[in-house]
Amino acid sequence: VSIVTTLLRDVNSEPLYIISQINEITKRKSVEDALKKVHLKLEARVEERTKKLSDEIEERKRTEERLRASQRMLETIFDNAPIMIWGTDEKGILEYFNKKSVEKMGYSYEEAIGMFNMELHPPDEREDVYNKFKEHVGGKLEERLELHLYTKPGDRLLGSMSQAIYEDESGRKHYFGFIEDITERKRADEQIKASLK
Repeated sequence: VSIVTTLLRDVNSEPLYIISQINEITKRKSVEDALKKVHLKLEARVEERTKKLSDEIEERKRTEERLRASQRMLETIFDNAPIMIWGTDEKGILEYFNKKSVEKMGYSYEEAIGMFNMELHPPDEREDVYNKFKEHVGGKLEERLELHLYTKPGDRLLGSMSQAIYEDESGRKHYFGFIEDITERKRADEQIKASLK
């Protein structure tokens, strides 16, 4: 029960009488208790969910950092590889050009990215190289290809290339060529053969 008492006074502030009101509040009290329990349960669920989300966010951050570290490691390996590495999209547009490629081909990274890869081959051989590239895009990978390269200054190099296809998480394919400059080795072999005759 709830009791509310009021003292009524006359004009001279003398007490006249007391009014008391008695209310049955059992139902209201049980509803308030039930609401308190629901409120406590909701707070516990919110706290639990908040902790779970916080843990998921932390795990995602750790995963993203591992991914960035892995990407930095691959970039370091590719950029310090003793061979040229080119990466293109399915149309043959360069997306990746490592430091050895910059050094051997004479194009800066900025110049090379966005170039059609056929521009890196002698004009008289581009059709054959393009047909080989189409086979690469079609999924055919040759163990080793020998092909001529055409540098920015106009020199011809002979390259020995292996190929790879990488499909990213969106399903988009990237085509890589790993090219060793064998120009000097080939010249030396020819000189040895000529001297043996």
